[in-house]
Amino acid sequence: MSHPSANRFIELHSFRRVRTMPGVATQLILCLLCILLAACEVPTPQLQDPTPALLTPITAPPTRGDPNLDSGWQPLFAGAEIRRNLGQAARLALRLDPTVVRFDIAFSANPDQMQTVGAWLNERDALAAINCGFYLTTDQNENRHIGLLAGPEGVLAPLRAGWGGVLLVRGNKASLAAAPGSVSDALRLGLQGWPMLVRGGQPVSGLNDSDPAARTAAGVDSQGRVIFIADVTSATLAGFAAFLAASDLGLVQAVNLDGGSSTGLRYRAAVNAPAAGYDSFFVPCAVVVR
Repeated sequence: MSHPSANRFIELHSFRRVRTMPGVATQLILCLLCILLAACEVPTPQLQDPTPALLTPITAPPTRGDPNLDSGWQPLFAGAEIRRNLGQAARLALRLDPTVVRFDIAFSANPDQMQTVGAWLNERDALAAINCGFYLTTDQNENRHIGLLAGPEGVLAPLRAGWGGVLLVRGNKASLAAAPGSVSDALRLGLQGWPMLVRGGQPVSGLNDSDPAARTAAGVDSQGRVIFIADVTSATLAGFAAFLAASDLGLVQAVNLDGGSSTGLRYRAAVNAPAAGYDSFFVPCAVVVR
């Protein structure tokens, strides 16, 4: 008969051997698998570089509705067309048929009554408004237009002979004369500016090529239409003239009007429609169109 403690020892020892056997077997199996795997040649997967059948651009190509593109001439109201982003830059052009539209002059000699071009547009219930030529404020605190300013209201400022150029509308015909000595009466519109920018379809030479600023110009094309241009890209006189002559506006003659903070061209399709375009600072004068 064995000793109880001895039997307990054998029992425990046998139990431990039985429990450790599976661990040993598992280790042997894993080692064998490693040897077998090492002996096999596992092919390295080849990375493919497929070319997609269609590459989709991140940004869709611009369309005619892109606000940064030259809009081309768009009908605005009877006898008027507007062109936005002329030359794909911050420029506006308003083309007017003098046989259809009506011109008026909005002017105040009182410096306290000057308004923006947009305000002149609204006050006169007009469809378009453009800043006039240069002006000065006298010692008597009175605004005066420099050079001819005339409309249905009559002559508001006299011609300055031999200076710049004058846009004239007589009857149904528009013309732009360089430095005229005199003008006749019965003008539907008379607007003088300085200097001439385009003469005979060519840019005027010798213009200032420094001091960039916003610019306004008035011109007449080969079909006798009046074109007003507002350029807020900050151009020199020489650069502005070169652009106008090289553009597809068809300008035969063009003259510079007041610019800088005075540059403004506002327009709308109807009196009760919202206006668009570039607005000016306070100015004493605007050409208004209906």
